[in-house]
Amino acid sequence: MKKIITKIIMFLFIVSIGMCGFSGSAYAESGANAKTTQQSVNISKDRIYGNDRIETSLKISQSGWKNGSSTVVIAQGYGYADALCAGPLAKKYNAPIILSKQDGLSDETVSELKRLKVSKAFVIGGKASLSDNVESELKNIGINDVERLEGATRYETSVKIAESLGNSVNSIVVASGNGYADSLSIAPIASKKGMPILLSQKDILPDVVKNYIKKVNVNKSYVIGGINSISDNITNSLSNVQRIGGSNRFETNLAVLQNFKSDFDFSNVYIAEGNGTSGNEFADALSGSALAAQKSAPVVLVYNTISTDTANFIKSNMSKDTVLTALGGTLVVPDVILNGIEDLFNGKTPDSGIGNPTTATTTTTITTNPTSDKLHVSLVIDGYKGNVINETNLEAAKGESVYDLLKSTLDSKGIKFVNKGTGGSTTGAAVYISSIDGETEFDRPRGNGQTNQSGWKYSVDGTFPNHGCGVEYINNDNEKIHWIYVVGAWDETQFRDVDSITLNKTDLTLNANQTENLTAAVSPSNATDKDVTWESSDKTVATVDSNGKVTAVNSGTATITANSIDNTKGFVRNYTPQSASCKVTVNSSNSGGNTPSSISVTGITLDKTGTVAVGGTLQLKASVQPDNATDKNVNWSSSDKTIAAVDGKGLVTGVKEGTATITAVTEDGNKTAACTITVKNSQIKDYTSSINNLINGISSSITSNNCDDWIALGLNKTSNQVPKDYLSKLQDRITSNTKGGVLDLGQPTEYERTTLAVLVAGGNPTNISGQNLIEKMCNSDMDSQGINAYVFGLIALDSKNFKVPDNAKWTRDTLIKAILNNKTKDGGWSYAGDSADPDMTGMAISALAPYYSTNSDVKSAVDAAVNTLSKIQEGDGGFVSCGIENSESSAQVIIGLCANGIDPTTDSRFIKNGKNPMDSLLSFATSDNKGFGHTDTSLNGMSTEQGLEAVAAYNLFKSKGGSLYKF
Repeated sequence: MKKIITKIIMFLFIVSIGMCGFSGSAYAESGANAKTTQQSVNISKDRIYGNDRIETSLKISQSGWKNGSSTVVIAQGYGYADALCAGPLAKKYNAPIILSKQDGLSDETVSELKRLKVSKAFVIGGKASLSDNVESELKNIGINDVERLEGATRYETSVKIAESLGNSVNSIVVASGNGYADSLSIAPIASKKGMPILLSQKDILPDVVKNYIKKVNVNKSYVIGGINSISDNITNSLSNVQRIGGSNRFETNLAVLQNFKSDFDFSNVYIAEGNGTSGNEFADALSGSALAAQKSAPVVLVYNTISTDTANFIKSNMSKDTVLTALGGTLVVPDVILNGIEDLFNGKTPDSGIGNPTTATTTTTITTNPTSDKLHVSLVIDGYKGNVINETNLEAAKGESVYDLLKSTLDSKGIKFVNKGTGGSTTGAAVYISSIDGETEFDRPRGNGQTNQSGWKYSVDGTFPNHGCGVEYINNDNEKIHWIYVVGAWDETQFRDVDSITLNKTDLTLNANQTENLTAAVSPSNATDKDVTWESSDKTVATVDSNGKVTAVNSGTATITANSIDNTKGFVRNYTPQSASCKVTVNSSNSGGNTPSSISVTGITLDKTGTVAVGGTLQLKASVQPDNATDKNVNWSSSDKTIAAVDGKGLVTGVKEGTATITAVTEDGNKTAACTITVKNSQIKDYTSSINNLINGISSSITSNNCDDWIALGLNKTSNQVPKDYLSKLQDRITSNTKGGVLDLGQPTEYERTTLAVLVAGGNPTNISGQNLIEKMCNSDMDSQGINAYVFGLIALDSKNFKVPDNAKWTRDTLIKAILNNKTKDGGWSYAGDSADPDMTGMAISALAPYYSTNSDVKSAVDAAVNTLSKIQEGDGGFVSCGIENSESSAQVIIGLCANGIDPTTDSRFIKNGKNPMDSLLSFATSDNKGFGHTDTSLNGMSTEQGLEAVAAYNLFKSKGGSLYKF
């Protein structure tokens, strides 16, 4: 009903996995590039590929484990989050990594497992990644030793895999959990050395990872990727750390190869796709990492081409006996890449295949046999709540309809869908798709008084046809079919990403304290987002501000990089930034010849004086003046460690109630700054002013034209009046949807939401325009919408203690049972999948709150859910849903906690680093206090609705004025 999160409308046109084999012959060099002074060597080239990523993983297994394997590692083939860290586990057991669909094993996979004679299987990830069917099917073929390694998050899953490696770990790898490339680069060498790959957020090392590191004896830590992937906050928290990274994934891949050069055997070099439009091109490299580790071979990441530097590195380390093996078909690793490396080795200048891999500099065409009726297409399905399918290299018969392709693909995966048509037709021009994977038309009202037009649309190569999918036929090779769930029927949201960035200078020489402005030109000119961010690889040498102004600090070299950004505000999508760099050389002095004189520290300041809860933490930041001081090291101390302790990086931990002085002293000059830290059992913050300003700001901007049902609820519960014509508009809505005396609002959630709206307007839901919304709701098909319908059905029934109609399909008891039966394994609720989602969990405990004291099953479920919410809370007090922290998640948690008598601002379970869910929510407030943003402070309608309801719920809780949903 309500959006669980303003989630994805993105156009991911996925590069297909090739189905053509590699011919095995090298292209001949001719003309001016031919060198007669050197005898050309034919380098052995191979290609391991299948019809899709799953079959490719089976082919890799067959290639590397010809004599079988007693153990196998099974990972999800269409989502990288849980699978990234599997390499070291596979190496420990000399096991192949076999990819699978979420819902079960293919017949080909079963055959391969039998060929391998597997007796033990590791299943990676929770049931949202690999369902119970996978375990059942393994046991059905005699593999009874099945061990599932899973966590509540991808970070915890990485720890579970690490723990399975045993207690002899002495080196670790930390890589980003928000992308796959860096983990794939390090996987072969991490596997060889038995180093676990631990996933992290960019700025905060998850507690579960931090706790694991404390338990093992870590002598060396490797952070993989640049500061855009893992910030210095992480590296500074690790012992004996080495960052291995570059300005993009391909430079990081090369840096890994260079750093561990002596550990690699270049007799075999594996080449795999490392980028693409879908953000999901991890599969072949992941499967291949186990094979590469077996042979101590490197995995080289490419995209259309291989970078020049990487190609030269491979050339310098390979021999005439090296075998170059492409992982995947020719569409993902073109032949020209392998041929280009061979040409380099033979001293020739390649015609193509070598260059900047972030953009396509060559065109690789797959030629279909002209006598064949089979075409290659890609299919992407993006629901509002997240991606449903990323499929490449599907085969379609020439002339097959888009509907037929959709149906066969969904049927093969066991994904439910509903097709409808006017006049009773479910084929041909009239057919349309009303529901996919539980997301149904009219589920997403737009608000602002606009007609609900939400539903499914499809595009072919970026164009939205104006007829049904039953008469849109596939006639061309490599067509890209994209289904999206839109809020407005005419939405054709297109994002034009940045193809490249060019800087006005690529080399810059400065003297200390000099400045220079860099400018970035973005191509194409019609890119949706033309902004860039700037970063310096070494701020002790040169800094750069947000406008590209470079300031020289000390002698040395630094790389200044401009990165494109995804600034599409309310949408969440996979996005690969483009970048351009400038090498900055800072002379040793103004005269250019001497060692620079030392710049002394003149002062130091601390950023805050604060309050921290017992057991909570607070990060202090010391600013040393001047910014370019030579020695900026600081020593920290506490006046009373029994009250507040501080570590060497300024992180304060509350020990017991009281006050203590935290002091920072510079090593240069003994400059001192101090602050008072108060430790309390719980942090007491007054949010009255901030909340009132937001309520006033939002309510002042609402008119009859932009007041939708959820905003109306927020207005009502903050003692503000809804527009005078609001009830009459609701009556008109009922009348216009009544035909022949029968009301049809569509989905069950429409009746549930409208029930609350009528109460807000002062009407009677059991008799509005002659219709009984409660009766319609209680006899609706709630199962078609699942948990969302159950939750808001119960909320609507209890909103004014409505009597359940006689012989109704749904009662309070059946709704409570349905909600409890839909709990996730980790004790929460989710719109989809088996891991708790904070939004849905917050909504569910809101619905169950009235039954907490009278129903023991409800009490147990709510208690478990509250603990789960605490466990998945972020370090800044907020929550992540669909991979991104957002305001709506915090809002729904606040509403759920308040409904159950839990103060979200003082309960110690929800205070992380001194921050709580209300702090997180308010951080998304717009500067003019007229609403909330989704992932930033840019006004978003749905975020504003839920934010207003959250502050309303909190005010009601504090004043004991009732519940958000009670009338």
